[in-house]
Formats: sequence, C-alpha cells, structure tokens
Amino acid sequence: MKPNQILKKKIQFFLDAPTDIATYEQEKLEDIEAEDDRSAVIDELDFSIGKTLLAPANNFVLNNRTAEGWTNFERAMTWIYNYIKKAKPTNFSLTDEPFAAVIGMSWLFDKKDMTDTAVTLLRRRWDLKKEQAHEYVVHKELLVSLYEIYYNNNQGGLPVDFLPADHIYRRLINSINTPNEQYTALLQEACDYHLMHTTLAADKNFIEFAYFELIPYEILLVLKTREKLGFEALVIDHELMKTPLAQFQGNTSTYDPERDEVLQLVLRKAK
Repeated sequence: MKPNQILKKKIQFFLDAPTDIATYEQEKLEDIEAEDDRSAVIDELDFSIGKTLLAPANNFVLNNRTAEGWTNFERAMTWIYNYIKKAKPTNFSLTDEPFAAVIGMSWLFDKKDMTDTAVTLLRRRWDLKKEQAHEYVVHKELLVSLYEIYYNNNQGGLPVDFLPADHIYRRLINSINTPNEQYTALLQEACDYHLMHTTLAADKNFIEFAYFELIPYEILLVLKTREKLGFEALVIDHELMKTPLAQFQGNTSTYDPERDEVLQLVLRKAK
C-alpha cells in the first residue's frame, strides 16, 4: 500500500473502533487485582493498551471530541512511561518503541521531567544492548538528537550518526539548518516514512509506530526544534499533517494520574 492508502485505512479503523473505555478498564482492574507476579502487573500498563485507550482516543479526536481524545492520549503516555520505568531491562516484551513514544509525546505534552527520564532510561538501554542498540525502531535516534539540539545546543556526535548516511532521519538532522524551501521535501519524505512504518505496513517494514500511529510527534518536534533555531513555522503539504491527530491539542487534556485507578493500582502492587 502507498502512504495515503495506509492513512485512509487507519483513519477508518479508528472511526470504527469501540469507545467503551469503562468496560475495558474494569476488565483490566480485575486482571491486575488477580495478578501476584510483579512483572506481570507492570506489563498490564502496556498490555492491550491499544484497545483500552489508544483506539478510543483516536476515535474521539477524529470525531471532534477533542478533550476526551487528548486526555486519553496523555493517560496512555503516562501508562507507557511508568511501564518503561518499572519494567526490568531484561524483560523480553520491553522493546525500543515505548521509549521513543514517551520521549516524543511527553515532550509535546510539555512534561519535561518525563522526557528527561525517558531519555536517560533509553541511554542506559543502549549501553546494555551495545552493538544492537541502534536497530529497528530508529526514530528514537531522531528524537534524542533533536533533544540534544533543542535542550543542550549540541549538534555534534548525535545518535543519528549510527544510522546509514541515506536514512531520512540522519538527513533530517544533518540538514537541520537548511532553509525552509529546501527542507520541505525532507519533511514530506519523513511523513511517508512514518506511515510506511505503522502496523498496516508490517508485511514490508519493521513497525516503528504502533502506539501513537497517526500522531506525527517526531515531525512536530522537528518543526519545534527548527523554530527554536530561528526558522519560520512550516506548513507541510502532506495528508498525514492534515488530520486532527496532527494538530496537537494537549492543552485540552484533563488527565490527573492521581485519579487514575488502573495506574494507581499498578503502582501499589508493583512496589
């Protein structure tokens, strides 16, 4: 499938998705209460999160239920954040993607403490994985490189240097100071890359975006970083950037982790 075909199919999937979060939440609470193994309790923050929170959140945003949608996206991000914090580094089910998802989404939600922690945890993971550290989910290299540029004013010796020279993410960073009119083509290519690495393209490519599939957080953060570097805001002429999911409205979220029964139950049982 072509990128725009993937986009249309994913949008329809989310429009058709059930939105009964309360039912799924009750099932999850019962599963957690019945579980005695600490690792299994922690895994519940990630297990079936697509059905429980993410599919409904996408549905809400696409149907103009904006606050409900972004509230549940923030809730999902917080679950994933606590999952990567508490899961054992050797946990087989712990992959690179949740680290990237938390870095990207927490940065957009302006939760810098979460972003900082996720970056630190990812760097520790790289130390453990050594020669396999920079494989598969490589938008993590893009995000940490952007983090270094944005927060530390560092444009040298970045994680994207581990990627092939022709990889779109390495070219995005190497050209970060390129004028807008020349940079636009790279951003459009990055949008195609995003869609071609979602779940619908799993038969051809490694999945990079299984959590926040149609939120182009890595693209939004490239734009945010370039604006900090002094470039004018860019409008990207790509269908991925024209959906409500690309118009980040995290300020509408009313999520309060202290009132999140599932999260609090996990935190109590996983001490």
